[in-house]
This record gives sequence, structure tokens and C-alpha cells, in this order.
Amino acid sequence: MYGADELLEAALEGRAEDAVEILTKDPTLIQIGDAAGDTAFHVAARAGHDTTISKMIEFLEMNHGKISRDTLCEGNAEGDTPLHLALKNGHIDAATLLAKKEPRVIYKLNMDRVSPFELAQRAGFHDLCIQMKRLGRPKSQFLRSDIYLNLVRMGLSDNDNDEEWIRLFKAAARGKLSVIAQILDEDFHLDILRYKDTAKCTVLHIAAYYGQTKALMTIAELMQSESDFKKLMLEGDRFGNTPLYYAIEGGQEKTAIYMVKVAPRATYKDNNQGDSPLCLAVNKGYSDLVKTMTANQSIKKHLLSHAKNVFIAHTALEKRNLDVLKAIMEGLPELIDSPNKKGWKPLSFGAFNGYFDEVCYIVQEFPECVMIKDGDGTYPIHKAITGGHVNPSSINGDESVQPTQQYPILCDEWDDDSA
Repeated sequence: MYGADELLEAALEGRAEDAVEILTKDPTLIQIGDAAGDTAFHVAARAGHDTTISKMIEFLEMNHGKISRDTLCEGNAEGDTPLHLALKNGHIDAATLLAKKEPRVIYKLNMDRVSPFELAQRAGFHDLCIQMKRLGRPKSQFLRSDIYLNLVRMGLSDNDNDEEWIRLFKAAARGKLSVIAQILDEDFHLDILRYKDTAKCTVLHIAAYYGQTKALMTIAELMQSESDFKKLMLEGDRFGNTPLYYAIEGGQEKTAIYMVKVAPRATYKDNNQGDSPLCLAVNKGYSDLVKTMTANQSIKKHLLSHAKNVFIAHTALEKRNLDVLKAIMEGLPELIDSPNKKGWKPLSFGAFNGYFDEVCYIVQEFPECVMIKDGDGTYPIHKAITGGHVNPSSINGDESVQPTQQYPILCDEWDDDSA
């Protein structure tokens, strides 16, 4: 019976035909990694088996293109994609193939904050660097300059000759409530509120970015339609970023909390790159905002689904912010059993990477998860050992040899449950 282990072995040995045959039985096996998070693509890339990589991609692209593309973008436990590994091991043919097949990974950073493009530069692969520049460019999801430049173009001072929407944008940025009320009272209609500038921003984006909570409240009150205001709160700019995303990006946590309470659905609304305000809040470490987001029961079903899809618990672990992790797990405790693309659940992910405080928190709050297997059939303790954070001898009762043991609490739970 063919499985993930057989596929990994075929990829390691460069047996392209065998690898393809295994994938015909179950194409999703390409997504399963070993204890270090290496998929068959990773293994083949490290070994420089470009023919095996090419054959596997060719087969998967026929009916399972998304699985292939997603796996090529996936990092292992060190954050290395297959392209990273091909370059680290000097396999230029494999690297060229991988870059062409999935350009999105060219600027993807690993745990050391290094991209494949930088690795190619360091290795002196000049021709490959030229191809990489042509194939993929870093994509911006948010440009602060859009707001700054547009406001500058509008003029720094009030002008009686300004169009109404320009006056409204300026007033929103400065929090001039009387001007906002005057404009909307004189000629109120939704068109002026829905008007978008060259960056596709509405007046709500402007007010949110500058933290003008009272301006947002004034607009909501004058609109006299809660549903219309909520719809406007879900409008995206040219990158699909909502006003809530702008508030978080602008560092306006209090304003963002108000917006979440008014329009909670914006919490999980993705932009064009698949990032949501929840993702951004976790990345920026806004624990109070995350707590507000996850506490709203009216959106819990959709938020939980989104949180699982973006592996938000794993992101919180990676950021090493215990308060944010607690906010996530207290609001969405179901995430404790949610695996990432490698099939690793939060405890295993934290144990492998050496996130001691976070692991202790999870074990204390969710002790049952110590004895739950990951998708690869191993337990969290195995990930801790593989990551070099627990000496195997400590599990067998030899207390005198524990130089690498950082997780006594994990070993204690293991011993208690396995006794």
C-alpha cells in the first residue's frame, strides 16, 4: 500500500515514475511532510532531482493544479520552500524549474527572513536572478503613500473651490466633525460616501487610518441606516483592504475595536492577497483587538472557519506573543485541534520550534492535546525531540541526562498519560 512515506522515499531517490504512480493513487500525499515538515517537493529539491520535480508537477497540474501550487509555496519547519532548498544546496536546474513553475515563492521569506532571490544572489547565480526578476515581483498589499499623496494633491488647506468629496476626505482625516456634518447635511446622499479616490479609498478608509473614531461615529449617525454603514465598512480599496484593515495598519487599535463592534464581518474579510484584519491584528500583536474579534458570537462560525483556513493559531505562536495566543485560544478554543498544511497542530508546532512559554500555556489549558496525534501519526513530544528541545532519555526515566530538555511539562504529561 502506497502512502506518504513511500512518496518521500521515491522523491529522495529520484524515482520519478514511482513518485507519479503513488500520486495517481492519492494526489493529496504531496501535501504531507515528514517530521521536519519536508514534503516530496522539498526532498526532491534538496537532492536536486529536477526530473522528479518536473514529473510530479506535470501530473498534478492536469487535475490538481491548486494542490501543486500551494505545496510549492509551503515552507517546512524552518520556513524553507522547495525553492529555498534547491538554492541552498546549489541545484540551479531544480531552482530554475521551481521558480518558473511558482513565481510567488521567489520573494517568500523563511524563518531567517531570507528569500530565494537573496539566496540566488549570494550564490552568484546571475542568470537565474535575472529570470527571477522577470518572473516575480514583490506585491504590495497596502501603500501608506496612497493616502498621503492623495491628501497632498487635494491641498493642505481648506479651499472653497474643492469638490465636496475632497472636502469630506480632508475633514475625515483631521477629525473635523462640524465640516463633515455640514457637507452631509447640505446635500446628503450615499454617492459622496461611496466615492473612491485613485487608490479606491472611501472616506471611511481615510478616517480609519488616522484613527478618527468620532468622525466614523458622526458619519454613521448621519447616514441613519445601520445596514448601509456596515456595507460601506466592507468596501475594499484597490488591494481589497477594508477600512478596518486601514485602522490596524495605521496603528489605531482603539478605532479598530470600535469598527469590529459595529461591523464584525469585516474581521475575516480577506484582501486580494488573502490577508484579513484578523491576520494583521495577530501579526501586529494587538491582543485587545484580537480579543474583541474572537469574542463576538454572532460571527463565530465564519470566523472559526477563516481562522482554520489561515492557520491563525500557528501564526500567533510564530509571533511569540503570549497575550495574543491567549486571546485566540480563549475566543476560539476549537483551534487547538486545527492543523496547518503539514498536519501539525498548534502544540506540535510550538514544541518543534522551541516556543517554551506558549507550549506551557497550551499544555496547562489543553492537557488532552498532548496525547493527540498529528497528521503524520506522531505526537507533540516527537516534534519536541526532533526540534532538539527534549532529550529522549528523559522520557525513559533517566533524570540524569537531560541537556536539551526544555519541556518538562510536556514529558510529565506524557509520562502521566502513558503510565
